[in-house]
Amino acid sequence: MLGGPAYLVLSDVSPERSGHRSLDHDRLVGLVVEALRLARRCLRPEGSFIAKTLQGESHQALLRALRTFSKPSVHKPAASRKESTEVSVLAAKFDPLRLDEAGAAGPRGVLP
Repeated sequence: MLGGPAYLVLSDVSPERSGHRSLDHDRLVGLVVEALRLARRCLRPEGSFIAKTLQGESHQALLRALRTFSKPSVHKPAASRKESTEVSVLAAKFDPLRLDEAGAAGPRGVLP
């Protein structure tokens, strides 16, 4: 596949926007969750995951799902408008041994 585990999984996916904030948030978080699943399968220990997402109802649950990394953080892009809910999550130092403790913490129970 890659010749070995990845150092970084970067997600810059975005569903087509509907204009309905809650629906757009849920769609984007669903895509980020899929990217996180991929990261959990292919990252090397100490690897990193970066994703663009929106703050909203599932945001805190998504952050809890990142507990498989020892250094999750949230950053608002400097170029982003003040009223925008767009943020980037950076999760560094992937620890595959922490999968069991973080597994049930996914947004709306979607992460195994």
